[in-house]
Amino acid sequence: IALGGSSIQTELVDLYAVNAQDLYAVGFNDYYGVGAIWRFDGTRWSNIHWWEPGQPRQADFSSIIGFGGTDIYAAGASYGSTSNSALIVRFDGQQWTQIALPGRPLQTIAGRSPSDIWAAGILNSVFNYDGFQWTMIGVDERLWFQDLAILGNRAYALAYKVDIEPFDTTWHFFLSWSGTQWDTLQTTVEVAGASFSPQFGPYSLSVVDGQLYSGGFGIFKWKEDYWEKLFERGGEVFGTSDRNLFILDFPGGVFHFNGTDLHQYAQFQSTSFRMTSGWSDGREVFIVGTNFSQSIALHGK
Repeated sequence: IALGGSSIQTELVDLYAVNAQDLYAVGFNDYYGVGAIWRFDGTRWSNIHWWEPGQPRQADFSSIIGFGGTDIYAAGASYGSTSNSALIVRFDGQQWTQIALPGRPLQTIAGRSPSDIWAAGILNSVFNYDGFQWTMIGVDERLWFQDLAILGNRAYALAYKVDIEPFDTTWHFFLSWSGTQWDTLQTTVEVAGASFSPQFGPYSLSVVDGQLYSGGFGIFKWKEDYWEKLFERGGEVFGTSDRNLFILDFPGGVFHFNGTDLHQYAQFQSTSFRMTSGWSDGREVFIVGTNFSQSIALHGK
């Protein structure tokens, strides 16, 4: 799918589903510089006109969540003439409204309810929404937030710091919100040029059937005070239970776990695919990603 003409939709990166006939995918487009939101209505995908008249539409979207079909939030960055700033757009069932925030680009958004939403990104850009206003939460300004997830009443995050001594070292953090601050639960260190066997997946968080998973260099499951490594490959996991898990890996990996056996789909073993996000209701499956010339949306039953 692409925006039309000679435009190439370079990458869709996240997916939110109301149900199998009402899905939204977000990403960016390199030809127009327009942040992309696509909707699937059960029959076809169509590009959403999310920007308001007179408002800039040069943006990237990195993450999307929702609470039904009339309360949806997409987070990313707005690109102005002098700087890149945090951007959230909200759909109320009728129209999309832009919410400009004072921070830098956002990389992730997650929420427990419409009155408890977190959005976070680079260089101290962390916000909480209480149903009335967005409040910036102070954190170490060197922290870049990678992903967020909500399990029960608790918010969790993956974050990292780059170029910490020694040079070319990246510190990855697994964090939780205490109610007053983000506390570090675990850290793992990545050194450029050295082998890396992290204690948790540093790239993605997801909740499936009341269980918290992390992805990157394998798939890990949170066991209250430590991470258990389940699979050697995987950067993202989604599904409906621990007997119906889909695992996305790069290059060319889409797997399904039925509780006993791990199956790799042969049609996606090529290195020309990078899958970034997915959703399943147990009967149908949607996955978005790129083949490096277009965005692609997969639909399986």
